[in-house]
Amino acid sequence: MDGICFSKMENFEDFLSQVTQAAIEAHKRAEEERRREEEKERLLREQRIEVEKEEIEENVNKLEVSFVHSHSHPALIKTLPGGY
Repeated sequence: MDGICFSKMENFEDFLSQVTQAAIEAHKRAEEERRREEEKERLLREQRIEVEKEEIEENVNKLEVSFVHSHSHPALIKTLPGGY
């Protein structure tokens, strides 16, 4: 039979203790990693919500249009930029 041979019960108990401790540590590491991932996802969701709630800035590049009322064609031309 291949495997570990224990000559004394103490050695076997030490071995089980070490295996159990290693399993506990592995479980703790996995649980901590899961918590970190959940926290990361929570923070990303919060950031998305904040971005959605941000107000859209007012467009300052508005085109101001002014209307010129003129009854004659020459008067209208004079109101144009560089009016001739």
